[in-house]
Amino acid sequence: LLMPLDMAERLDWPGIMSVESNGADSATVSVRYGSERWLLSQVIAAGGAIHILDDPALSKRLCDMAKSLTCPL
Repeated sequence: LLMPLDMAERLDWPGIMSVESNGADSATVSVRYGSERWLLSQVIAAGGAIHILDDPALSKRLCDMAKSLTCPL
């Protein structure tokens, strides 16, 4: 996951494997998770500040899950 460095430094998720700074203001966070719904909730809570780097299929599944949460007006 790619996110702002200050956010990465404050994470307290139990599955964090590593946090690597990518410069002054971003970090790559490797994390294990047991549920894609949990990961989706973290991404949503971050308001767009978390980006999935290396799994396009996961990104699509999370986008599809997010779309299923919306209600048509």
